[in-house]
Amino acid sequence: MLTHFPLTAGEHTLSTQISYHSDQNSATGYGLIYQYQLIENFEFEVKYQQSGDLKIISNDKILYGDYSSFSSGINFTKLHHQDLTLKLGLGINLISSSSNNLLVEKDAVAAYFQIAASYQVTNNLSLTFGQSSQFNQNALGTNHSLFFSLNWLFSSGTKSYFKPHTNKGEIQSTSKNTLTTQVIVQPKPDIILQETPGKKRVSTPLWYVQIGAYQDSGNAYQKIRILHDTHSVTFNILLHKEFYRVLSPPFKTKKAAIQHLLHLENSFSIQCFVNKI
Repeated sequence: MLTHFPLTAGEHTLSTQISYHSDQNSATGYGLIYQYQLIENFEFEVKYQQSGDLKIISNDKILYGDYSSFSSGINFTKLHHQDLTLKLGLGINLISSSSNNLLVEKDAVAAYFQIAASYQVTNNLSLTFGQSSQFNQNALGTNHSLFFSLNWLFSSGTKSYFKPHTNKGEIQSTSKNTLTTQVIVQPKPDIILQETPGKKRVSTPLWYVQIGAYQDSGNAYQKIRILHDTHSVTFNILLHKEFYRVLSPPFKTKKAAIQHLLHLENSFSIQCFVNKI
């Protein structure tokens, strides 16, 4: 039975954020954010936020105060154009402290909604601008704020390449001590497995266009043959984190990988995504 998981290498993001509430009185708010991309188009987010000084007019009364909160939720992401990613997020916000319980009570829980756009400046640096809405009770009520964040991206994925020692068309099984196996598709629909359980070559993660990931190597080999026979395009198989990943040749930059992805989608209608391994 064919099992397909459109996985990504574990990509983490740490961010610092400044925000401006619709009822901001003076100092802007700030926040710290951690995000983890679980699979393509889906990331988990946790955030600590300090609101800054607020001024709320409620029932002809003016309330001053500030609060801090923790939130967690999920973001749905979509690559819009090369380095620009659009995000839509949903989650729950918990008020951890409040200087004025009439403004908002400590331990109050509320849902939030946010939309944002993130621009990739370098391989590891991106900028995000967005708008967030919280649906609280008390005088704070439904409130909105704009935010800007500076993001640092890094990947937990690791990889190893090994020198070939097999003959053309020969497929050898991997041992338990082998960390990574690479299968290369040649211009002819023959598959060559390259494997040597020797010393791992240390290198920085690279960008790939990934078709999919399979638990069974046979399914990955079958996918490679179909792609070659149908489109005459080159893909590799890389055994990484217990999955046989069908990948393009590596690229040094995300932008180059995205350009190749757009070529595959526009020219061959191949559904794929960019992955850093």
